[in-house]
Amino acid sequence: MRIPNASSLTRFPLAAAVSGGGALWITMGTTQPQHHDGESSPHVASQPSLRIPASTPTRIWSNPYSFSSTTMSWPSPIYALAAPTQCEAGAASASDDEPTAAATTMGITRPSWIRRALQWCRILDLPLPRLLHPGDPSLGVPAHLLRQRQSDEARIQSLQRQMQTLLTTTTTPQARQKALADLALQQYQIMYGPNVTPQERQDFLAKYGCTGWTVPLIQRLGELGQGRGFVELGAGHGQWARALVDEQQVRQLQQQQQQQQQQQQQKQPKDKSSSPPPLQNPRDFVLAYDDQSRLPLNPQVYHEKTRPHAAYFGNVLPCHSDPSVVLNQWRTRRRILLLVFPTPALAVETLCAYAQVGPDNDTLVYVGEGRGGANAGEEFFDLLEQGGTYEGENASTPLEGGAATEPSTQKSSYKWVLMEVHEVQPFGTKGFEKCFIFQKQPQ
Repeated sequence: MRIPNASSLTRFPLAAAVSGGGALWITMGTTQPQHHDGESSPHVASQPSLRIPASTPTRIWSNPYSFSSTTMSWPSPIYALAAPTQCEAGAASASDDEPTAAATTMGITRPSWIRRALQWCRILDLPLPRLLHPGDPSLGVPAHLLRQRQSDEARIQSLQRQMQTLLTTTTTPQARQKALADLALQQYQIMYGPNVTPQERQDFLAKYGCTGWTVPLIQRLGELGQGRGFVELGAGHGQWARALVDEQQVRQLQQQQQQQQQQQQQKQPKDKSSSPPPLQNPRDFVLAYDDQSRLPLNPQVYHEKTRPHAAYFGNVLPCHSDPSVVLNQWRTRRRILLLVFPTPALAVETLCAYAQVGPDNDTLVYVGEGRGGANAGEEFFDLLEQGGTYEGENASTPLEGGAATEPSTQKSSYKWVLMEVHEVQPFGTKGFEKCFIFQKQPQ
């Protein structure tokens, strides 16, 4: 899981403040992760951002609701970090309310405008599964929640101005430090909600990453991935991959025990032909990748000898920043694409690369906020609502004399179908993440 745009206020209480380069850098101290032998990790006085050199002031308020590193700088405006890149594949234009033949065969239709109007009036809910339509309400964050977030951002900017003013006061360093710590705590509660502590945020990041799962959700995803497995890009420390792998291992053991019990009840002789098949390696159930550029936690602190790493972190493979390099490998084809808390650029680039591989790459699990939220951008949701095209290869045509023509390529169009929507476990009270399951439907 990646942190989209910002830095983290996860190290508290305020330990030291150093002014340099026109920006105030504040180090937040907290309980260090424990080693296996019970000893604490060495204290790290300052943990620079993993994304930006320590000599560069960090602009952290591009999104005050998701944070990754342990440094802050003031003053910094709220701004969009990076615009999502354009998808090379042309998106298919939005069609009318008439369902396609393939979708009708599967019993999947696009809701009529009458039903959409009734849903807007909160009289009826839209059915699932269904073909997505432009402005699909299930993919958006409610307007009143976005207005509240804008109000929170304005309050954070006001607190930042107060912090900047404190730098020019003539008060004692101790009084200035205490005032800065109080303002930092106020910002933290605005970002995550009341009655949550910085240490709780740190523990949440170690166990779940940027957003948490529920046991029923992990079980459902385990069922969904049977026979296919997952490929996850932007996996961060691999907590979601670890949870899915553990669930798969339990599922395989249960299946083996059931087969053994059935054999005992039928009193069949124990021979090689009737013995349960050997367990597959559950670690292959999820292939998790990350370029290590936006990790939620500092790997120098949460290293292999710490308890969080042993208990929660998964096996994450290093990868290139270009998602197509990973998704064009044979071992990742036909797998379900898992995106958890992605950045806008990562979300749209990965979706484009995944869909372009071919018709077998047909299922997406997206965990994050909807349109207008903190994760995937407008282009990502436009691609889901409009669909797109991919290039497929036709079989060669035999000619007289045994010769054959060269295989030709043709473009095939597809639409995305919203299959399921599940609740997740955000941290605090200010997150709007959900789990969306989509399936690609050829046209």
